[in-house]
Amino acid sequence: RAILQNGLKKCLTTVGVRTTNKMPVSTEIGRTDKDWRIKIMDKNLSYFMREELKNEEIVEMAGPNSIKDENGNPVVFKIKRLRRDRVDKIYDHYRTLKPALDKNKKPYVVDGKMVMKEEKDYAKALRHVMAEALVYPNLRDEKLMKFYDCIDVTEMPVKVFTQKEYAEVIKMLNHVLGIDDEDEEEQQDDLDSAKN
Repeated sequence: RAILQNGLKKCLTTVGVRTTNKMPVSTEIGRTDKDWRIKIMDKNLSYFMREELKNEEIVEMAGPNSIKDENGNPVVFKIKRLRRDRVDKIYDHYRTLKPALDKNKKPYVVDGKMVMKEEKDYAKALRHVMAEALVYPNLRDEKLMKFYDCIDVTEMPVKVFTQKEYAEVIKMLNHVLGIDDEDEEEQQDDLDSAKN
């Protein structure tokens, strides 16, 4: 083993990889340290201190063509760019663990422990994200909620928007929030279930 490690170290040093006793750490061409210890270099972390990731900026976008202002132009929506951790917390809120059941409605038990399955209500979570992200129209507005006889903000998106408008607003949210393809597939499922 020691022969193999020494041979690997010599090989890595030859190609310019600086190593510790266990693994390669960084590259420096021509480096031939004999003690293989690395001095920790003070790295500048300011590159990762980006205000735009800390603050939730508000972006304006033209809304669906079916919602027009007094001049006949599409109403401009204001969308808050929610941080990813905030979106994740909202989705986590709509995940529950329930016992996994067989055909006879009996729980699965493995090694004396009940097997649990995770259930997710992505449609409701997506509507919650929409209500949090939309600054205008404010789906949490008391008068608007009263107009639609709604007490749960997660019901507001399907009451305020038609199915087509709802789909367009989801695309707008995906664009502003930078939601990835996997989330878009889940949201397409959410959109389909919201339509039903």
